[in-house]
Amino acid sequence: YNIVLIGHSLGASMALTYVNNVSKKPSGVIAIVGVSMYDHIELPKKYMTANAVASIKVPVLDIFGSRDNVEIQKAVHDRKLAAQKSGNQFFTQLEINGADHFFTGLELKLLKRIRVWINKRAPSMEIEIKRNE
Repeated sequence: YNIVLIGHSLGASMALTYVNNVSKKPSGVIAIVGVSMYDHIELPKKYMTANAVASIKVPVLDIFGSRDNVEIQKAVHDRKLAAQKSGNQFFTQLEINGADHFFTGLELKLLKRIRVWINKRAPSMEIEIKRNE
């Protein structure tokens, strides 16, 4: 019932694009976690992550490493500005110090940060299951 898309690199950009393209229809997605979001240079401008962040309506966690790829480091500021200009108060940007593009050796720290954010922005719901006795 709580669908949170989590994507890494280009997969994170694709998650943003997907939610933006189905935003006029109910998608069931209530939040997105983008890990080291990457804009491929051949993508049309409308699919760039900053443009997607500017128009998205669900909470977004933009998480990246301090030692991430240069292209990703350059796009971080653009996404933050896009979220501020659009008034997206549910956009959160988080840098993990010392992390490379794959969070090598820091995987547990990455998972912990994601879990804390999801618990805050997309808390789970308990569902009562009635069993036939």
